[in-house]
Amino acid sequence: MKTCRRGLHQYSGRRCVECKSVRSVELYKENPGKRKAYHAALYASDPEKVKDRSARWAKEHPESGRARTAKWRKAHPERANAWAMSHPLARRAMKHHRRASATNNPGTEPITALHLSLLFTAQDGCCRYCRETLGPNKHLDHRIPLIRGGPHAPHNVCWSCPTCNLRKGTLTEIEYIEKGAAIGTNL
Repeated sequence: MKTCRRGLHQYSGRRCVECKSVRSVELYKENPGKRKAYHAALYASDPEKVKDRSARWAKEHPESGRARTAKWRKAHPERANAWAMSHPLARRAMKHHRRASATNNPGTEPITALHLSLLFTAQDGCCRYCRETLGPNKHLDHRIPLIRGGPHAPHNVCWSCPTCNLRKGTLTEIEYIEKGAAIGTNL
């Protein structure tokens, strides 16, 4: 057995494995420009390989990924909030997809911001039920509510005003329209 140069470890073979890893970390921190250039060259040589490796790592280490994202968001609140403020439809779509995924209803599929904007245009910017012009506080409504087994899918959502959506509650679209006709209101 030999003692490493630092006098910290005993090793056999050509080099102290523990000191090598310590030195690698030190070099990594000392040369951020060199490290950045290395990763840029690696990405340029085979971007698909790098993306696959990153996706695989993220899937194998979800806690680390969440912690890293939280750390970044804490360090850069203005950038994180700027994205959220400039992408309201994307944020809304992500929120609804997260909520729908928790219900495990069959047929759940992602609804994109593009789909939401096309749906808004198809409804002429009006509430699905009362035909009032929708403002910035519009609600995305599930025709068959998630709680009653409806899927979070493009064919099961529509835009509605907050009044109609909150009044509708857990009723289906047909039940809500029939209820309005029964009490004589113009939905």
